[in-house]
Amino acid sequence: MRVPVSKRGKSHGSSSLGRPSKGVGGKGSSSDVKLGRELSRDTNFYSPLIWVIGPDWTLGFGKATGVPAAESSVTQPNELLVPGDNYQVTIEMTASAGTVKVQFTSGTQVDGPPVSSNSTFVMTAAAGNGNIAIRKSIDFDGEITFLSVRKILS
Repeated sequence: MRVPVSKRGKSHGSSSLGRPSKGVGGKGSSSDVKLGRELSRDTNFYSPLIWVIGPDWTLGFGKATGVPAAESSVTQPNELLVPGDNYQVTIEMTASAGTVKVQFTSGTQVDGPPVSSNSTFVMTAAAGNGNIAIRKSIDFDGEITFLSVRKILS
């Protein structure tokens, strides 16, 4: 199955496949790293069947939208995370309030930093991690338009 590619791809330092071409540090960074293939099966939220959608989220048409209410998540089952390996996580979003955290769940939960704007960061998988989740704060009001998770090879 082929997943649609981000229409914003090239403006965010991406390859022609819509995947980030630069390592942690962003476009033109001297800290470029070699990255593995994309592990998110739906980087642009076009396929609601791939995601487990929590309360106060809607998903589709290229975005996951969260509204203020209780903390909740959208989760993508993924069996490809390897304990102890590092992953580059890129999230693109707009928010008028609140934050989200990318999480590796199942087994020992790993939390990324709380973010309220476009961000790229590194997360290390722990034992039993098998899901990629985006957890919103109680006051989050915004949209996630892109999520990439790629193994750092070097």
